[in-house]
Amino acid sequence: MIKVLKEAIRLCHRSKIPMFLWGHHGVGKSSIYSQVADELGIGYVDFRAAQIEATDLRGYPKENEGRTIYCPPIELPVESPENSPEKIIEIMKKLNTYHKEGIIVFDELNRAQDPVIQASFQLFVEGRIGTWIKPEGWSCMAAGNFGNSYNVNDFCQAFIGRFCHVVLSIDEEYLSEWASHMLNKHGNDSITQRVIQFVTSDITHISQNFNSDLGFIIQRSPRIWDQVIKMEKEAKNGYSEDAILIILNGLIGDMATTYRKATFEILPKDILEKGEEALKGKKIDRSILSGLIHGIIALAENYGKKIKKEQIANIMKFAAWMCDGNDADLAIVICQRLLIKTYGNFSTTILSNPNMSAMIDKDPWITELMKCQKVQELVMKLFQESAK
Repeated sequence: MIKVLKEAIRLCHRSKIPMFLWGHHGVGKSSIYSQVADELGIGYVDFRAAQIEATDLRGYPKENEGRTIYCPPIELPVESPENSPEKIIEIMKKLNTYHKEGIIVFDELNRAQDPVIQASFQLFVEGRIGTWIKPEGWSCMAAGNFGNSYNVNDFCQAFIGRFCHVVLSIDEEYLSEWASHMLNKHGNDSITQRVIQFVTSDITHISQNFNSDLGFIIQRSPRIWDQVIKMEKEAKNGYSEDAILIILNGLIGDMATTYRKATFEILPKDILEKGEEALKGKKIDRSILSGLIHGIIALAENYGKKIKKEQIANIMKFAAWMCDGNDADLAIVICQRLLIKTYGNFSTTILSNPNMSAMIDKDPWITELMKCQKVQELVMKLFQESAK
């Protein structure tokens, strides 16, 4: 989901089609825009629309030869940034606007004041705000939260019709990509793996609201669990269990005790090192398997080309073990994800493993791949190129 969404954002950017990305707070809407800009090596401006006024966009007026002109804010990019004064160039570089190409994002636009919405309307429709004209290489995007937990403004149809509307939802694919992002960000230590395994074992752990004692509702969002990982890492420096629980209760509410007491006899790393042997003598229910799968996928993607053949074989042994029970569907999830999104050596192992035949029969994508040697060779070539 996230990888395809990034591709869609790139397409909208190049086509100059404004995207409006919708989703619950904390799912990473603005960070996805930022990641796309970083990956493209272009500029990025993020206006928190709910926190600004129209003058923050249009600028303040001043008199010039008997007429009023407006001074656009320095956050807005210019067509030829290299021609700006040296001090302005320094500020532009700090703000990430010293680029001929970039993305301007209006975050939480549906929570903005009406004058801000009207000012942004002119930008999305005409590519300008007052006398400031958007540089040719820059595009404009927006993001908004669903209105079930926020006071939001209604947009007129003329405004709504200017956007390509996309919803970022939390589903199984999102969980896997979130897990990969957490490992890349925080490392593949036991704390990060433990949080990933707990969160992905039940999708409600990352999307469910809880009532705080303060009289308002808090949502356990991906952003919250990012903070949990940071806190857990710092807590290793000698903080008491009571202090840790205070923070956890403030972040994830009544789930704090459940999370803290959760025991994971098997971590994703154990599967990569031992395969199904790591499961011997352990009680494994479906929720634990679900958490393991997302963690294994994230860990394998985190290793990238450094992953060992033995580790790949152990993943396949684990998948084959699931096929022997009632969890063949989970085996399909892990193999599809690694086959489609990772490297050629994974596909070689899957396609040559006789223990996977029962799973392959149920998976139309792999079945069709098995039928055509040319398709197999093409897919292998694509995987090998992506791994370079």
